[in-house]
Amino acid sequence: MEKLELINRITDIIKLNDSFSVGEFDDDTNGVVVSELGKFVGIAEHFNEDCAIINIYEPTSFSSDEIDSFEMKYDEMDENILQQILPICEKWEEMCDNEE
Repeated sequence: MEKLELINRITDIIKLNDSFSVGEFDDDTNGVVVSELGKFVGIAEHFNEDCAIINIYEPTSFSSDEIDSFEMKYDEMDENILQQILPICEKWEEMCDNEE
């Protein structure tokens, strides 16, 4: 699947089923690492129609709280990141379908 197709599929799922975060799953679904800078890691954990919310963590910290966050549009992401996000969105779609 090409980048534009991935973005269209992701946004179509979210348009139909609303935004979500990985915390809404009952299993151990994790976010997607989108960037690393020194000791900090950016993880996409919240997915909206036009962007993902990237939470910044310091993995060596004793706290599990993010230290910052920012929005990243899907068209700014590498194709390999989108390929990791799509199965999470498809899982969300399946979960929403099962609740109907």
